[in-house]
Amino acid sequence: MDLTKYTPATDIVHDGRTFPLRPLYELENGTLAAVELAFENSFSSETQKLAAIKKVLHNRRGILHPGAFLCVSLGGEELADPKFPSDISGICDKIGISPANLGLFFPDDSCLKLGLRALDQFLTLKRFGFRLGLDIVSLESLPALFVERLPADVLRLDPLDSLALDEDPQSQRDILDFVAFAANLLMTPAARGVSSHMQLSKLKSMGIRIGQGPLFSGQTAHTPS
Repeated sequence: MDLTKYTPATDIVHDGRTFPLRPLYELENGTLAAVELAFENSFSSETQKLAAIKKVLHNRRGILHPGAFLCVSLGGEELADPKFPSDISGICDKIGISPANLGLFFPDDSCLKLGLRALDQFLTLKRFGFRLGLDIVSLESLPALFVERLPADVLRLDPLDSLALDEDPQSQRDILDFVAFAANLLMTPAARGVSSHMQLSKLKSMGIRIGQGPLFSGQTAHTPS
């Protein structure tokens, strides 16, 4: 199946700023698993992020396919803010959408830096019913003992770590170990940076279940105003 033809390559424009929307696919059957709202500008405040999330959720019928959910990559600011879980849960309540339709991703290094505060925040968000993801900044420095304590649903590889080249057996072993690690924790292994059908096929054969990247960024779709 040619996954690229299903790409909802659209952006959200809010407060004069453009936020890209990127698809994540179930590699096993080619269905759209989620759409990610990307905050690439480091000057995006927590308030701006919440407003953009609210806009996407409000317009979700023009963006998300049935069964797909929205996910966002956040950082240390949201992870450290004790009000963040209730703020984002309040947005879901106002719009009338279940928190299970929203996935929140945080980088593992920010989690490690905050320690028990990050664990408490994860537990609070999980009690609210959100899907939770962990972005692995580097397989080489993956804080395995700490990650095991977090109630995450998805572990997502960095683009550089998702390259399993035939001439690099160590890279392939690392990905297989990552998949096994995620499976032992009942977490879904995912990968960013999928740029070719060959890479997609290799990741799929090694057990990666969700993929995203340049391969899926082809088509222009409706942009809510």
